[in-house]
Amino acid sequence: MGEPARRERGVAERLMEVYAGFLEHTDVQVGRLIDELRRGGLHDDTLFVYIVGDNGSSAEGGLPGSINYMGALQGMNESPAGTLARLDEIGTAESYPQYPAGWAWAMTAPYQWVKQIASHLGGTRNPMAVTWPNGISGSGLRTQFSHVNDIAPTILEAAGLAMPEAVNGVVQEPMHGTSLVYSFDDPDAPERHTTQYFEVYGHRSLYHEGWMASAHHGGVPWGVGLPGKDRPFEDDVWELYDLEADFSQANDLAEAEPGRLAELQRLFEREAGRVGILPLRDARVSRTRMPNLARGRKSFTYYPGAVGIPESNAPRMLGRSWTLTAALETGDRPRGVIATMGGRAAGWSLYVDTAARPVFVYRTFELAVAELAPGLALEPGRHVLRVDFTADSDGIGRGGTLVLTADGTRVAGAHLAATPPAIFSIDETFDIGLNTGSPVGDHPPAFPFAGGEIERVDIVLD
Repeated sequence: MGEPARRERGVAERLMEVYAGFLEHTDVQVGRLIDELRRGGLHDDTLFVYIVGDNGSSAEGGLPGSINYMGALQGMNESPAGTLARLDEIGTAESYPQYPAGWAWAMTAPYQWVKQIASHLGGTRNPMAVTWPNGISGSGLRTQFSHVNDIAPTILEAAGLAMPEAVNGVVQEPMHGTSLVYSFDDPDAPERHTTQYFEVYGHRSLYHEGWMASAHHGGVPWGVGLPGKDRPFEDDVWELYDLEADFSQANDLAEAEPGRLAELQRLFEREAGRVGILPLRDARVSRTRMPNLARGRKSFTYYPGAVGIPESNAPRMLGRSWTLTAALETGDRPRGVIATMGGRAAGWSLYVDTAARPVFVYRTFELAVAELAPGLALEPGRHVLRVDFTADSDGIGRGGTLVLTADGTRVAGAHLAATPPAIFSIDETFDIGLNTGSPVGDHPPAFPFAGGEIERVDIVLD
């Protein structure tokens, strides 16, 4: 093995070690909950459902894995040498790590595919453990098909409650799942959840009475953050599996059983229509239009208290030039966040540090960081801070020039090599006067603005 391969293997090993440590930590916390139920004498009367995961293993860290996979997901991988130099940071608050795609594939074996690929069981199947000592007399495995939408009906039946017809005056749709209570004391009871559809990004499948029809819609799961290409659903090839004889989908029977495959395809269309996902749409290419506070606007004004705004409903500041202007009234020791978007993985933040100095930080994953910190302390009084970003050119991921102005005077500037192609994050928000997620800059979490007042923050998009 050559030295480059040895280094890459070291990174892959550490990423998986950290993931294993996270699983162990999670398992211990679940164990603490069970121990507390036992100490309180509640365990034997508690229906405890433990689903190990919400999908197959994630390949979103890309082929080499990543210390900051939100960048890797959008094609902005860090260098192996850079990751190797930061091995000890993996798993800390300074990282957003994801193991390599090869590990994901290994962890879903012997099934095909991984997370996102709803056409195959490697993307959807997870173990589930159920315990209820005073409610379940039997033990051992249950092999009847079940789906996550069975859990709520199971809880309702176990508690002796009927599904409410209306909640707060809103008429409820019927449950799509089936209670699993029938299997608790009868491991061999006939299966009751006999049909279930699956669909993610156009990858789709249908389970029906022990058979599964599967259609992969193209692409690989480590490129979902990149702009997708439209592909006709008619071009997808359907596969057919007898899960009772072939649980891991190893033997495609589509050619041997064309009539059965056609029947399951018709059932998929019926189920997809029933739950309202027709016409099919590949969300990698276009998403269903939802109400949006920012769509079509180029000028925004925010006031203190505007926090927790999803990035999708905040000003779209990627792939273009923009200006941010903040009007403040400061006292003796102003400090705290003025405005921020994103978090530690990627984002920007305008804040006043503990020495009353304005700072602007912009982070593009592991590829680029720009910090404007002029060392200028804000005296008591009214101030206007302005940040201008001038993009180098039109296009996804382009860099640009940042300039920080205080009360009409340019105080700092820097060039940012790159910007995120699509998003800063999937779990951070846009906030005024407070940071509700992880900090982009070098300041404490939250860091609410104090020692003065934020009058308003204006953002104008080019």
